Amino acid sequence: MRTVALAAAVVGLWGAAALPAAAQGGSDGLGQPISAFAEPQRVPVIYDGAQRGYVEWQKDPDTASGRKGDSIRVCDTYSGDGRGVEARLIVNGVVDRVATTQGHNAPYCSPWKSGDLTEDKGYIAKVYTMSNNVFTFAGDMHVTA
Repeated sequence: MRTVALAAAVVGLWGAAALPAAAQGGSDGLGQPISAFAEPQRVPVIYDGAQRGYVEWQKDPDTASGRKGDSIRVCDTYSGDGRGVEARLIVNGVVDRVATTQGHNAPYCSPWKSGDLTEDKGYIAKVYTMSNNVFTFAGDMHVTA
């Protein structure tokens, strides 16, 4: 049986486990807690028991790196499996932007997909793995603009 999961992890000095439960944010829909405040936020994507890549969210602009704010990208780090990673940011019930590794060999990171969003508002990115245009839901990533 194949399993797909969006594992919770945060880039930075603090991990979700070190936070009080109230600060950890919600769940990714698969029982994994998601922290919603560290920037950039990175969440690994697990498929069939192995990490296949990750999704990153950049809330505010990072002038040192040139990253714009309210940005999402995906990275496929697992070569040889024929699968990619895709994230679809949902705004007001519709897909606002898509970051995908489709059509590229791993390792590969998509370009950052940016656009201005209402500050301090929460959003959900639907995350998938895909192969041959068949998408497998991996979980929800909760982010804040």
